[in-house]
Amino acid sequence: MRLNFDSSFENERIRSELKFFLELAITLLLTPITFLLVVIGKKEYKELNKPYKMMVEFFLEAKITATLVILNIVAFFTVVSLQVFNPDLFEIVINNAVLKPSTVLVKPYTLLTHSFLHANLAHLFWNMFFLLVFGRILERKMGWKMLIAYFTAMIVSGIVYTAIHLSIGDDLRLVGASGAIYGLMALAMLLNPFYITFALLIPMPVMVLAWTFIARELALVAIGVQDNIAHYAHIAGFFSVFVMFFLLHDYRKQLVKGFIVNIVSVIVLLLLMFFIAPKLFLNLF
Repeated sequence: MRLNFDSSFENERIRSELKFFLELAITLLLTPITFLLVVIGKKEYKELNKPYKMMVEFFLEAKITATLVILNIVAFFTVVSLQVFNPDLFEIVINNAVLKPSTVLVKPYTLLTHSFLHANLAHLFWNMFFLLVFGRILERKMGWKMLIAYFTAMIVSGIVYTAIHLSIGDDLRLVGASGAIYGLMALAMLLNPFYITFALLIPMPVMVLAWTFIARELALVAIGVQDNIAHYAHIAGFFSVFVMFFLLHDYRKQLVKGFIVNIVSVIVLLLLMFFIAPKLFLNLF
């Protein structure tokens, strides 16, 4: 299957995080001056709301990503409302929308619907936060085509989760958008590895953030941690980028280039960690 897109597309109306945070920092630093100007009547009171307006604009700039976030939030609070006001309908919705490995063949649509359900408010918040981070990067780079990556990762992570859990004999249900988000993460680090993100407050290239997350997931699976988190779905979503490689034909060169950049960067980092850093440390003493 070939999907031909213009790989040179970039939506400049979606600001980078670096540009936004610089603009926001300057605005916040000038707030005391703005306040004084408001007091003496040189500026209108609404000028003090500029930082809030900037944050709302930042959220809405990436319209597709913002829509996905809003849909997930609406779905969460709709389900919570049903749980409180109509428990019977709540049970029907949950039983037909969550992904249950034993029923995927008869309810294949749950490979999609499970992603719009979340276990609790914290689960929703962090998934939406990182959906906003990685979704913006890809929407800026690809426009609406980022939805191909989102739903590809969603479906692949659900299929792999189902296969693994059926093979080990359990039927744990799956909810949440994290599998899809890990797919966006992997694609973002290949298409734009040096994009600066403030997701962990400290500015860093997106590939550093992505490698940190996937390394953690692989380590947790390796040690056999049992924490009711779908680590296999996260990993499958991340590596669904290989499926995207075949779907996003016109992005292949960029993906290969990004892959090489990531591998070289990891090798250099490992060399620094295991060979150069210890020698520098010993020379200090």
